[in-house]
Amino acid sequence: MAEWLFKLNERIGSIYYDDPNPLAESVVFLLHGLGVDSRSWYFQVNALVEAGYRPLVIDLPGYGKSIWPAHNWTFEGVAKVLKQFTASFTTRTKYIVGISLGGALTIRLVAMDPGCFRGAILINTFSKIRPHGFSNGIFLFTRLMKVCTMPMERQAEYMAARLFPDPKDDLFREMIIEQIVSSDRKVYLQTLMQLAILNLDRILKKVAIPCIVITGTEDSTIHPESQSALAKSLPFCTQIFIRGAGHAVIVQEPEEVNTIIKHFINPD
Repeated sequence: MAEWLFKLNERIGSIYYDDPNPLAESVVFLLHGLGVDSRSWYFQVNALVEAGYRPLVIDLPGYGKSIWPAHNWTFEGVAKVLKQFTASFTTRTKYIVGISLGGALTIRLVAMDPGCFRGAILINTFSKIRPHGFSNGIFLFTRLMKVCTMPMERQAEYMAARLFPDPKDDLFREMIIEQIVSSDRKVYLQTLMQLAILNLDRILKKVAIPCIVITGTEDSTIHPESQSALAKSLPFCTQIFIRGAGHAVIVQEPEEVNTIIKHFINPD
């Protein structure tokens, strides 16, 4: 992986990223979700390279190998650093794809500088997190309590079981557990706190580029109806549902997700 350095309050931070096809013209930034890292895009990278694109797969600051140098992890601070990072690639053809937390950051980045990107794909994501029904509210509260009180191993097992309840998905559960356990507990908790108060509704009209919202119909983390409300609020957005998929749709239905991404970039 390559390393991109930045300075924040006189301290040095870093973004680690993988750039497996650096000579390709069309760049596709891939932003992962909460608690995991760039490895979660495993099934998308090769497909994009084979299609002739340049996937740039990053560890968000504070996750994976990337370093967030400030005392507190803040959504706005990370978004500003990511803006600098994406702008440092001078190719004219840039797309951005984000899942969950990565999707929320994608919304913020595009609103900051819509001219930087040709298009954006938001996967099982949100402009704000609000409980949708009793069971979803219980899940969100339980997740926060587990982060505050339990070891990362227990939290990881809880999330992995929720994301991959099918016994045949043992390998995926192990993958998620490994990534969450390796997360910085402090950053993880601060990220959750930031997301609890996040509300991007006021900037949605600034996302003035073509967008797709990909929604797993069985997503119990970010309810599909909340994602539909997001899609309707974006000026140039289409929503695509993937039947039977949950929050981890990029792992559960990678071929369908990859087809959508590739068709979005090159509809011909």
